[in-house]
Amino acid sequence: MISRSLMVVCVAALLSGCTYLDQKQDLQTGGPARREAEAQAKLKAAQDKQKTLFDQQQAAESDAVAAREELEAAEQQLDEVSRDLKTVSAELEAARKRKSISDAEYQRLKAEVGKANQQAVAAHAQGGTDSAEKKKQQIEALKKKKAELEKALSMSTHP
Repeated sequence: MISRSLMVVCVAALLSGCTYLDQKQDLQTGGPARREAEAQAKLKAAQDKQKTLFDQQQAAESDAVAAREELEAAEQQLDEVSRDLKTVSAELEAARKRKSISDAEYQRLKAEVGKANQQAVAAHAQGGTDSAEKKKQQIEALKKKKAELEKALSMSTHP
């Protein structure tokens, strides 16, 4: 019985001695400092990645705000063009009532005003990420068309 107890104590002493020797060797070779440096490097990399992601998020939010503002400005311009087209239509009706425009010219111009109005409605309904740019292009086309209609109307109403 004593030998069995003695053997257990010896094994325990040897095992604890190995652990002590391993720890001593690890300490002498700079193990804790190396692990701390590795942990610091991982922390720095994680912080850098977090900053990059935060910067990307801020840029994306800023771009979204700018796009929203650009889209709102385009919508306001479309509203102005729509009002201008209504004014052209009213002037066309007034010219017809005054009989200062032929029925054929009235029908032609009325059809063009209607087509321009349809384009304005379609531009209002358009959505998507690049809709502000498309709306700007459509606004320019509608403004050009409106100017053409006004010119045609003024030329038609003068004898």
